[in-house]
Amino acid sequence: MKSIIRILTLTFGLLLANNAQPGTDTSSPNLTPALGGIPKAPTPRIEAVKPAQATTLAQQKVGLEHTILGQWHGSSYSQGEFRVTKIYGANHWHHFWREYLERKEPADFDENRHQAVYIELGVRPTGGYAVKVVSVYEEGNQLVVEYIEREPRPDQYVTQALTTPWVMVLLPRTELRVVTRKSGAAWAE
Repeated sequence: MKSIIRILTLTFGLLLANNAQPGTDTSSPNLTPALGGIPKAPTPRIEAVKPAQATTLAQQKVGLEHTILGQWHGSSYSQGEFRVTKIYGANHWHHFWREYLERKEPADFDENRHQAVYIELGVRPTGGYAVKVVSVYEEGNQLVVEYIEREPRPDQYVTQALTTPWVMVLLPRTELRVVTRKSGAAWAE
C-alpha cells in the first residue's frame, strides 16, 4: 500500500511540474474529478510543418546540414571506453575495418572526397544497446556529428554479455574540425 501511495505521489509531482511546461494546452481544466482530483497530463499543441520548412528551420537552428554517405552499426565484445576515431585515409579505412572490426569494408573510400567518423560507446552490461548518427551539421568552424543511444527495453530479451555498441559514418571530406555530441532526441525505429 505504501508503494502505491509513493507512486501516486511521484506521479502527482511530475504531472504538476509538467503543467507549467511551455507549449501545453492550459485552456482545459487541470484536475480530473474521476481520478479524485489528480492533475491531468498536459495536452501538447501540435503545429504542422511542411517538409521544406522543416529543413529550413533545422538549418536556422544549427547551421548547414551535411550528407551522410553511409552508416554502419554493430556491437563488439571489446572492453574499451567511449572513443571517437576520425578516418581520413584509404589505408586507415581499410585497416580499421579489416583489423579492428574484423569485417570487409562495405564501401570504397576516396581520401580526396571522403572522411569517416567511428563512435564506440564503451562497455554496456548486456546486449540490446545501439548507437546511430542522427545529424551532421556545421556549427561555427566545427562539423558536429550528433548521435543517439538506444537502451534495451525492460521486457526485452538480450544477450547476457558485456557489449560495446559502435557506429561508423562515411561523410564528404571537409577541413572543419570534427566533434561529436550526444543528442537528447529519442530513438525512432
